[in-house]
Amino acid sequence: MIDPTAHVSPDVDVAADVEIGSHAVVGGSGSLGRGVQIGHNAVVEGDFEIAEGCRVDHGALVRGRVRIGAGTWIFPFAAVGTAPEHRAHMGADRSDFARGFGPVTIGSNTHVREFATVNLPLPGGRTAVGSDCYLLAYSHVAHDVVVSDSVTLATQALLGGHSTVGDHAYVGLGAETHPFTRIGRYAIVGMGSTILKDVLPYAVMIGARFTKINRVGMSRGGMGADEMESVQRCYDQFAGIDRAEGPHAEQVREFMRGSKRGLYRPEWADGGKA
Repeated sequence: MIDPTAHVSPDVDVAADVEIGSHAVVGGSGSLGRGVQIGHNAVVEGDFEIAEGCRVDHGALVRGRVRIGAGTWIFPFAAVGTAPEHRAHMGADRSDFARGFGPVTIGSNTHVREFATVNLPLPGGRTAVGSDCYLLAYSHVAHDVVVSDSVTLATQALLGGHSTVGDHAYVGLGAETHPFTRIGRYAIVGMGSTILKDVLPYAVMIGARFTKINRVGMSRGGMGADEMESVQRCYDQFAGIDRAEGPHAEQVREFMRGSKRGLYRPEWADGGKA
C-alpha cells in the first residue's frame, strides 16, 4: 500500500506488496523489490536498488547510487549514501552523487541502526558493507570503506576512509580506525581503542596492544580446538612466521604482505611489543 501523501517518482519500478508510508519521498530512478517497506517521512532518492524484504524505517535516508540486498533493515534516522566527508567534495551538487559517486553496496540481512551513517565513495571507488552485519547506533562507515560479512560495529565505532574490516570482526564501543588501516578477520578491537596500524587476523586489541587471540569469536564461528591451536602457534613464534606451516600461517602472511601502515605485533610473542 502506498500512502496518498507519499511521493513516488514515475521512474521507480515498484514491485508487489511494497508499503510506502505517509509523506515519504521515493525519487530519482530505481527499484523496490517485493515486500519492501518505506516508513513515514523516509527519503529514498538517486539511482537505487532495494531488494525484496528490506525496510527503510521512519525518517531514514537512502541517497545516491545504492544497492541494498534482501532483508536488510535501515533503522530510523540512519543515513546511507550521503556524500563523502572529504574537503575536495564540499559543496558538490546533490545530483552529482546520484550520477558520479558510488556505489554503496550493502549485503543481505544487515541491520543499520539509528543514526548510523554509510558514505558514498570518492569517484571511481566503492563503499561496501557485507551481509549479516550489525552497524549499531551512531557508527560510521566512511567513504571507500569495505566491511566484510558478519561484522559488528558497536555504538559510535568509527571507520576512517579506505579502511577494511575482515569477516566476523568486531569493532567495539567508541573505537576508531585511522584511514587506510585494516582489521583482519575474527579480530576484536576493544572499546575506545584508536587503531593507527593494521590489526592481524584473530587478534584481540586492547588500546594499541595485541593481547591474545580471539578464541571466543573463533569458537562461535565454528572453528575447532585444533584450528585455534594452529593460530596460537602462529603468533607464539611470530618471528618465525615465514617458516610456519598450515593454512592459518599462510593467511597471516598474506595479510602481512598487504600491510602499508605497519602491524600490531602479539605482545607476548618473541619478547616483542606492538
